[in-house]
Parts: sequence; structure tokens; C-alpha cells
Amino acid sequence: MTASSVAKCRKLRIIHRVSVKALMLVVLTVWLGSAHAASRLLSMDYSLLPGDRLEFKLSLDGQARLPRDFQTENPSRIVLDLPGVSNGLNQKTIRIQRAGVKDVQVVEASGR
Repeated sequence: MTASSVAKCRKLRIIHRVSVKALMLVVLTVWLGSAHAASRLLSMDYSLLPGDRLEFKLSLDGQARLPRDFQTENPSRIVLDLPGVSNGLNQKTIRIQRAGVKDVQVVEASGR
């Protein structure tokens, strides 16, 4: 191995270490930012789609984690859980009366 190839190899290792540290810093910053930034639900709009379907669009003032969803049978409900998002709307119940949906209830649970 020549002196220039040894120097080049050391330079690549240093660049690799710096790149990994920079990447870890970016990931950590994003993770910490999302972990501590609480978002608010600012608006919720819906549109009637072909086939008697509904599309809901939620506007938040920040980032949100992936939502969790589940269904209940009695009463029949579809639940969308947005952890870390608070209700910034002026109302808790929004009347829909379309596509088999009576209304949407926005409920804020402690710590969720």
C-alpha cells in the first residue's frame, strides 16, 4: 500500500465518520422535534366522492405521528387516533349526514 492510498483511506474514514455523525444529528433533531412538538387540529373538511364515499382532510399546525385506527361495533364507529394532537376546532361534533356518516366527534384524551 502506498503512502497516497493510506492517506486517501484515512480521509475516507474521516468523511465517513463525519457523515454518520451528521446523519445521527439530523435524525436525533427530527426525533426530538417530533417528540416534543404538540400539534393542534386546525380544520377538518370533507368531500363526497363517487360511489357514496367520503374523503376527510385534516389540517394541523405541526407534525403528527402515524395515526392508529380501529372500529367499534356497538355503537358502530370508526376511530382515528392521532397521538399528540389536540383539538383546535371550535366544536367537538361536526354534522355530516352523508354517505352513511351521521357526524364526526373530535375528542381529546389526556396525553393522547
